[in-house]
Amino acid sequence: MNIKKNYFKWLLMSVFVIVCALLSIRLVGIKDGFTFTLSLIITLYILINAKNDIKRCVYLFIISMPILVTARKVLYIDLFIMKLNFESIIILYIFLCNYKNIKLKINELFKKNKILSYFIILFCISSYISCFFSTNFILSLELTTTSILIPMLVASIVIAVFNKQDIKRIVYSLIISINFSCLYGLLQVVGIGLNIETIKSSRELITFGYHNVNIFVNVVLMVFPLLLNELLYKKNRVSENIFLILSILLQAGCIFITFSRGAWLSLGLVIILILFSKKYRYIFIAIVIVGTLISPFMLPKIMGRGDSSGHFLQNTSNTARVLSIITSKDIILDNIFGVGYGNFNENYRLNADNAYMSIDADIRKYMVAPLYSMEHAHNLFLNVGVELGIFALISVLGIFTIQFKNCIKKYKENRGIFVSLILFIFIGVTTGIQFNHKGVITNTYMLWILFGMIIINMNNSKSINKI
Repeated sequence: MNIKKNYFKWLLMSVFVIVCALLSIRLVGIKDGFTFTLSLIITLYILINAKNDIKRCVYLFIISMPILVTARKVLYIDLFIMKLNFESIIILYIFLCNYKNIKLKINELFKKNKILSYFIILFCISSYISCFFSTNFILSLELTTTSILIPMLVASIVIAVFNKQDIKRIVYSLIISINFSCLYGLLQVVGIGLNIETIKSSRELITFGYHNVNIFVNVVLMVFPLLLNELLYKKNRVSENIFLILSILLQAGCIFITFSRGAWLSLGLVIILILFSKKYRYIFIAIVIVGTLISPFMLPKIMGRGDSSGHFLQNTSNTARVLSIITSKDIILDNIFGVGYGNFNENYRLNADNAYMSIDADIRKYMVAPLYSMEHAHNLFLNVGVELGIFALISVLGIFTIQFKNCIKKYKENRGIFVSLILFIFIGVTTGIQFNHKGVITNTYMLWILFGMIIINMNNSKSINKI
């Protein structure tokens, strides 16, 4: 009887998947329809198996993030309090499956890390308060839940499910995840053409599966330090070293073809930071000396994406960021509780003219005024201050500060994570990222996974295997 029930259940699921696949292909085409169908299969697998093998399901979720994010073109539904996507379905279900254990871990975390807990609570509450100052309350409420609260649940899941012995598997899952993104990006490059100038001129088309190349830059540079740390400081089998070396070549090559100034600077920064140790002190010193000598020649080329000619303020990308900083400062001072998630562009357009005229005339005459509006501040912290308010900004800075201190306390275990957080901030300030960019929340999930890993390394408690 049970065999018949199982057979019937799998038959119904197969029919459901086939119907959804056909509808998605008709709606968005073969490529996006295929990734939607694959995302649906992964989600169903996790929902069925999460109660019996929660660790494997979390690993699968991490590995599948580049696939799941592509399905936002089909599944990104307004549900009044949140925007529903495959990632949120998986996270909420795993959270509910593991609720009792998570509750115990959160209580333990609160007792051991009260200040960190207070900052997280303040961040969450102030983010929701900003919704009341939004011109579109429902939109801001949905974005706040999807972009702030649900990623926090990822950290709670990581803390409750895993222990120190699982950190390596989490890191490898993240590496595999980024490798999938890189391979997808290389397929896009092949479609465009293998000429460097063609790639440079078409960089906006090379998304690596995300909405734009800057999001890929952020996620790859959050994982790249972990990858280097595994190769340089861990004892690995030969097969593991081969995998790590191939992954380094793949990811470094993809970072190069992004033609992102922040990415190129970050690649050098991550190598310097990861080599800062007694073991590699001579290599570190040599790289710092060489870097100092060539920086006067290389920095202009990097800032010009390979072209060192032209004044800094003659580049519209640069002047747009300068104007964004000034405009964001004015909005923050006028709206201490924020303008609500998703409302940066509206407020930028209302304030940009006054911000531009506030620039000294002697400087302004050398500026090429940007001819486009800004969707976001191109600075994570300014974006938080504008949309979520000063108190949210203070809480974010507090969370990062405490997590940096935690990394330093156990630096050997947290070296890779420490560098990843530095890179997250560096990219957040230079290139500009968001917690949610048009449905892409992958970088935010990764951030809270890193936060969870830091907490695990600070504690010695055991994890669970099954729920």
